[in-house]
Amino acid sequence: MRVTQTLPQDAALLVCVPLFGLLRTVIPRLDFFDSPQVLKWGLLPVNAGQKERMMMMKKLLAVALLLGLIGYALWQALLPKEAAVEDELESYVNGSVDAQAIPAAGIEKGKEAPGFTLPSIDGANTSLADFQGKKVILNFWATWCPPCKAEMPEMQKFHEQYGNDVVIVAVNLTSTEANPNQVQTFLNEGGFTFPVLLDKEDVVGTKQYGVLTIPTSYFIDEKGFIVQRVNGPMNFAQMESFANGS
Repeated sequence: MRVTQTLPQDAALLVCVPLFGLLRTVIPRLDFFDSPQVLKWGLLPVNAGQKERMMMMKKLLAVALLLGLIGYALWQALLPKEAAVEDELESYVNGSVDAQAIPAAGIEKGKEAPGFTLPSIDGANTSLADFQGKKVILNFWATWCPPCKAEMPEMQKFHEQYGNDVVIVAVNLTSTEANPNQVQTFLNEGGFTFPVLLDKEDVVGTKQYGVLTIPTSYFIDEKGFIVQRVNGPMNFAQMESFANGS
């Protein structure tokens, strides 16, 4: 599975800030070379050609600084604002996102859910067959995925209310994680207590269940057949409807 990530803002700042600092430091110091003390001490030649070249250098550095500041301002203006991102995540949760905008991929409704065994976040092997006779919500996710993060509180709320009747099995696509240790940290910080399995070799997500985008979830009935596939984040109403059999 290919994962596309944008350059973090902090990383760009690491490049821009030292450059601006250098230019701000160098340009004022060029005035020192024209000072009467330097000319008097004879530390630098004072012919007209050298002074002209020095002035040209100062102008070029000033232009470079100005262009850099303009570029930085444009970069900031083009960045998506945090408020817009929050609004987008809210639209995922309340179901207002157009479903046609999310690519549909995966196993179709009515097919039997493929069996698998994966290690849990606690290290014990867990199989889908362990939940035979119960309804299962099989969810594929990753910590770097904003829509996945948006649906997690809804999943936790559902787990707390319907966990005795419907099992949430959240399969983390660990092979796509930059730091697999972050998975446990993310779960601890969010207070998520539903079962989490680790697909470290991507043997279940894309190969068995045809997952191309995340989150992707499958609603599986007591007999092990898929009754619904959700491409994109789930909301509480969808999960509750599945629990109540409608």
